[in-house]
Amino acid sequence: MRESQPNGGRETCDIVLIAGNRLDCPRLPVGLGFIAQAVEDAGFTYAVCDVALQSEHYILRKIKSLRPRFVGLSTMSLKVYQNYELIRHIKAECDTMVILGGPHVIADKEHIFSDCPDIDIAVQGEGEMAIVEILRGTPWRDVHNAVFPKADSSLHVNPITYLDINA
Repeated sequence: MRESQPNGGRETCDIVLIAGNRLDCPRLPVGLGFIAQAVEDAGFTYAVCDVALQSEHYILRKIKSLRPRFVGLSTMSLKVYQNYELIRHIKAECDTMVILGGPHVIADKEHIFSDCPDIDIAVQGEGEMAIVEILRGTPWRDVHNAVFPKADSSLHVNPITYLDINA
């Protein structure tokens, strides 16, 4: 596992992945596991946080100390506004780009950027290719499954593509 790495005596990483499913009973964030594996396979480093197991204060301290270029948060529609509040705090306190993923992006992509302007880009559907493309600096218009606001506030929505599990 290529989790966060020491850098001159200070731990850093490329992306902090946050499991944002605020359920009454914690569950293994399998989707983030797939994302983490794709990040690692592409040679990038990551750390994982979970809102069901860690306080917002802890998550913010972790992001501040790791100074990632990106924070990726997966969310369902249930309690999405609590995750939007966490994103607002992340953007206010940390110099990082925020990527939103998870089922809520498909369910409500038309409103996520107006509901939470601190989100930089969203990924609908499977995010393994998209996260790696974003980390590599691919122009957003070319990122698989990307959704992001254009200069005129309309949305750029790439079509959903799926991984070929038979390849």
